[in-house]
Amino acid sequence: MRNTDEKYMKMALSLARKGAGRAAPNPMVGCVIVKNGRVIASGYHKYFGGPHAEPDAIGKLAGTPSGAVKLRGSALYVNLEPCRHTNKKTPPCVPLIIKSGIKKVVAGMKDPNPSVSGKGLADLRRAGVATVSGILQDECCDLNKVYVKNISRRLPYVTIKSAMTLDGKIAASGGDSKWISSVESRRMAHRLRLSHDAVLVGAGTVVKDNPLLNVRLGRRQKTSSENPLRVAIDPSGRIPVDSNIFDASAKTIVVTTAASAKHFAKVRRPFVAPRTLILERRGGGFDFKKIMKKLFEAGIKSVLVEGGGETNWNAIKSGVVDEYVFFVAPKIAGGRNAKTPVEGEGFRKISSAVKLRIKKTFRSGPDVVVIAAPVKNKSEVAQ
Repeated sequence: MRNTDEKYMKMALSLARKGAGRAAPNPMVGCVIVKNGRVIASGYHKYFGGPHAEPDAIGKLAGTPSGAVKLRGSALYVNLEPCRHTNKKTPPCVPLIIKSGIKKVVAGMKDPNPSVSGKGLADLRRAGVATVSGILQDECCDLNKVYVKNISRRLPYVTIKSAMTLDGKIAASGGDSKWISSVESRRMAHRLRLSHDAVLVGAGTVVKDNPLLNVRLGRRQKTSSENPLRVAIDPSGRIPVDSNIFDASAKTIVVTTAASAKHFAKVRRPFVAPRTLILERRGGGFDFKKIMKKLFEAGIKSVLVEGGGETNWNAIKSGVVDEYVFFVAPKIAGGRNAKTPVEGEGFRKISSAVKLRIKKTFRSGPDVVVIAAPVKNKSEVAQ
């Protein structure tokens, strides 16, 4: 039975992925309805504010007498627990499922939203509908990892991206870093930017590299609304007012102090003056977690950190990083003073180091891409 449940859950996940980039800030959800070993209807959440996956699938049958008969006694597979709350754009799914006569609901995971969080499945059981949950749960959680972080911690999903040599350097001892990674890896880095709401760097990266921090894929240039928000952390107003991050291709926020904010008011055309997020310094810098809270309050659901070693360290020690994407190039740079992906004061003992689980490794041209995430429990720690 579990193999059968997994088979249909994989179909639901495949459908859910079709909503990528359009369902947000809602989760991506797919639904498959099965009767007598045959899929009789399917659907997915196509766009934010549109029908959820369950009514999308049910609606394909419920509109006709013969379809309504088919629905009765069927099993519904969905990668996220059906919703039950009413304080949202669309009607709750649980009453519709009950009314349709579906006899079994298989959910990939419970919805972390406190308004649901197991209550949707409980409502179904009280109405006589059999329920199963936790089928392909890891895959279901990973698909909606941004939603899960947003709902459970009220913070953006944070990814650190870095390109390095095989000996762990992000630049040569003379400071040169173009290009460590391959063309294929740089293209993937742009796709990463496109999948995040914001790209964040420190002042040092802007001063040294003068990056655009926009998305450059294909022939058509992305508009300001299509590009992710650019976020630069600059407590002391070091960033020149004619830096590329102030061009019109994307919007920019500079995290700075009240005193330094005056510097950024000097940005003139053709550049665009950034919005400033004013914070108080703490030990020479800013509380990284507080920056994330402020960005989340501003509607930012995911952040790609592309900073240097100091910015990466500040993100890591704040405890908000959810994923690491490292591009490792088959090159040796050497140099005792060459920059590394994570610097700062570091951990004094290996036992205090951040423990990771490797989610995926693959080739990108000549490079190797390593995607990792912090371990959630001791059983995931490699010995």
